[in-house]
Amino acid sequence: MSFANNINSNTGRPSGAAAYFEGVRNGWAYDVVVNNIPRFGLYSQTCARITFLNCAVQQAQDYGGNGYGYGYSCYATQNALIKRCRGEDTRHNFLSERTLTSMLVMTQCSSVNATEPDETHHSFEHAILWDKHTQLNGDSIYGLNRGDESTGAYETLGSGVIWNFSGDGVKGRLSHGGEIHFKPSPDGWGVVIGVDGGPTVWDNTYSLSPWVQGDQMMASPDLQVGPDPAALQNVLYEWLYAGGVQPDSLYETLLTNRIGPPPADFRGPC
Repeated sequence: MSFANNINSNTGRPSGAAAYFEGVRNGWAYDVVVNNIPRFGLYSQTCARITFLNCAVQQAQDYGGNGYGYGYSCYATQNALIKRCRGEDTRHNFLSERTLTSMLVMTQCSSVNATEPDETHHSFEHAILWDKHTQLNGDSIYGLNRGDESTGAYETLGSGVIWNFSGDGVKGRLSHGGEIHFKPSPDGWGVVIGVDGGPTVWDNTYSLSPWVQGDQMMASPDLQVGPDPAALQNVLYEWLYAGGVQPDSLYETLLTNRIGPPPADFRGPC
């Protein structure tokens, strides 16, 4: 689907989404391709057991923030899977937010040329997995304390894992493009294993103005958890700036170990 440009007379900004789930349990969007999103591409709010599979979102009508221009957005959603999806030229290609968000898997997705990072955006989220995630032409991952940005975001990540990430490290339209910034809550933890290509990895970042860059993790961290004595020391870094981490996909391997070879995602006639 391709959206025409629109303006809501009540807000002066675009309105609409390609797929919008609110209060839904057991919902999915499969093979949805959308261009020129008005406000959201694929959005789930206060939902559970939601899947976005083999979808693509490209270009936003509004990059101005305050809830506009989100490609894939999970708001207070639990047990969600975003698999083999692509986001390009939006404000945030892949975004999650609010305290109820947990057990979110983004696997084998690609994120390209956004104006803001893929991130845990607001409040306290748990069990977030970026698995075999690829970023190109200016994008980043943030999982950190955002201070009073977005009206009181503060600690956005309780626990999360980045596994087998790859990217070109290009800055693009982001001030800190081509970078990974991780700082879970003092009561949480993080794991970053396998980062290949051009991106740099930073520990102890704090994004309240002025931006505090933190400490760049070196290529062989030797299981270190950040070099700054003042850092929270709750993130494990390993296998940085080197390809070939195994298993290739943590999600697919754990799924197979649990249930055996998984069935095809979808079959033809039902």
